[in-house]
Amino acid sequence: MSSACYSQGMLFSCCCFWVQGGDEYTSWRRYRAFYSTPEADRDYLQYWETIVKEIKWLEHYVLTTESSYEWAEIRSKAMFQALRIAVGFPNMTMELAAIGFHEYIWKTRIYLMFVKDLDGIFFEIWQRINDDHQLCFRDALDQVYRENLFSAHDRSMKYELNYGDSQMERVFRKCTKGISHSVPKYKARELIAHAIRWTRGSSGTYEQYARKKLRIAELLGLISKDKIEAA
Repeated sequence: MSSACYSQGMLFSCCCFWVQGGDEYTSWRRYRAFYSTPEADRDYLQYWETIVKEIKWLEHYVLTTESSYEWAEIRSKAMFQALRIAVGFPNMTMELAAIGFHEYIWKTRIYLMFVKDLDGIFFEIWQRINDDHQLCFRDALDQVYRENLFSAHDRSMKYELNYGDSQMERVFRKCTKGISHSVPKYKARELIAHAIRWTRGSSGTYEQYARKKLRIAELLGLISKDKIEAA
């Protein structure tokens, strides 16, 4: 290996130190230890984008009880599919492939449990409160719950109604703050959805880490812009 290539590789490895850690990433210290090359990170991003499409069917099962035989069987099937996909990306290690698979499951669970349809629930509550200023959050929530509009969130809505710890109301107030009754309904829902994604955002995954690292490397001139298409 030439000294120029070696220096470039070392500089790219050091890009991970410009990517902030802390709470931004799920396993920042572990990510840093990989010292992946630009080729490996680009392969990883293509692998991630492929499994997101190819094993999307797993979304229907990710909330299955983890200790059940059904989940073990389904998870094994999905993992073998992900590993077969990973074989097509020679610059990426199987360890990274496994991390991608586990983080895909984790992100999907977070989305289904805490994000999906929540904008619909909050929009319905916001709309009812705006239509009837005498209506409080709890009464509006009760209406939405009784109409069974978002069955996937029945448990969380029922908990809020029964125990009233106001956690859901606090998130609702935060996500609808500044959205007046004069805002068009379609726009109000868009703003609520955006706020939910912001407030409910989970710690970053290796996919996000690799994208940022490649961008930094491009800005430093270590890789050309046309080589960073996947990022």
